[in-house]
Parts: sequence; C-alpha cells; structure tokens
Amino acid sequence: MNPKIPHVVVSLAMIAVGIVPIIYWGRTRKVESSAFLLGMLGWIVTVAIKFAIAIPFNQPFARFLAVSVSSGVGSRLFDAYIGFLTAITECGILYLAIRFSSLKKYQFSQIIAFGIAFGAIEAILLGVRYGLTIALADSAEIVDVPAAYSSIVERASTMPLHTLSCALIFFSVITKRSLLFWIAFFAKGAVDGFASWLIFSHPTRDLLFQISLYGSYAVMAALSSIGLWWLNKHKDTWTSEAKL
Repeated sequence: MNPKIPHVVVSLAMIAVGIVPIIYWGRTRKVESSAFLLGMLGWIVTVAIKFAIAIPFNQPFARFLAVSVSSGVGSRLFDAYIGFLTAITECGILYLAIRFSSLKKYQFSQIIAFGIAFGAIEAILLGVRYGLTIALADSAEIVDVPAAYSSIVERASTMPLHTLSCALIFFSVITKRSLLFWIAFFAKGAVDGFASWLIFSHPTRDLLFQISLYGSYAVMAALSSIGLWWLNKHKDTWTSEAKL
C-alpha cells in the first residue's frame, strides 16, 4: 500500500514554496515590497493574456491539426504550439513591459525579487486552488505520497526557472543582449512543450512517466540554478557596460 498524507499538507506546502523565498529574499536583501508585487502582477497579466488566447483558439487549432496532418505529427505540433504560447506571453509581453517602463532601472536584487514573485504567485494560487478543490469536492482527506510529491516538487522546481527567465529578460533589456531574451524564450517554450507531450503521451502515469517527470524537474531546477549563478557572476560587468 502506498503511504498517504493529508491533502491540506500538499496545499500548504505548495503555498509555502511561494511564500518562503519571498520572505527570505526580502529580509536578506532588504528589497522593497513593490518589486515582489510587480513580479506577481507580471505573472497575473501575462498568464491572463495566455488564457485569453488559449480558450478560444486551442481546441480549434487542435482539431485543425487532427484533420490536416498525421496524428503523431499533429500532436507534436500542438505540443510546440503550447510551448510557443507560453514563451510569447510570459517572455515576449514581459520583455515589452520592461523595455518601455522604469523596470529596466532595477538593480540585481530587485530583478531577482521580481522573478521570485513571478513564480511564487503561481505556486501560491495553485496551492490555494488545490485546497479549495479538495474541500468543495468533499474528497478523501489523504492522497498518495507520489502524487502529492509531484505537485510540491513541480512548484519548487519551477521557481528557479521563473526567476532565471525573468532575470534573463531584464538583462537582455539592460545590456541590449538579445541572446539572453531568446535563451529565456526557448527555455520557457521547451519546458511547457515537453510538459504537454509528457501529459498527453502518458495518460496512465506509468513508471516511464514518473521517471520522465521527476527527471525533468531535477534537470530544470539544476540548469536554472546554474543560470542564476552565472548571471550573478556577470551582473557587475554587464551593469557597468549598460551605463557606458
């Protein structure tokens, strides 16, 4: 029998994944709350635009692919579309907001605060939704540990990616290095495209699905953490160049 834990623990853990990094960064770097609030607003606006596009167009586009190309090719094209939609909204729109606002004057600690909050609000809202869904459905109070870990680990592993993506976009504007933006763009698109493929190609959640899922979490978190370290290492040089 699989071990089980209460649903409420899963919900609170997902919320904590979002709140703890904000508290830590705010207290250790003395960052003003506006940087966190604007990061949250950035996620809300870009995701709202993504859903505004996805709701009317996703299903018609999927049906178009189903009758236009073979099922295998159509499915992969739809996965690519899902990734592209995330990249164009969460990266492209954010780039424009930074480029044409005072956000481009942010210092490194503020940039990281913005990125942390961009990912944190997603974790917090999904944690709240998870708890409310279980409560309203009057579901069982416990859940299999593997399923619980999946939700928690997914939120924790996406935090570095959101933070890195936002930081890359900020620095692409500040330093006028377009390559940094495209790294963020294709990274975000690849992650969501892969997630789409994984979910639709393994509906039974078999062992291969679990290995792919947790393996992708580990790789994503590790690469994002390395990217943040690399940005931190170069921040002073790039900031100096931008002022010339």
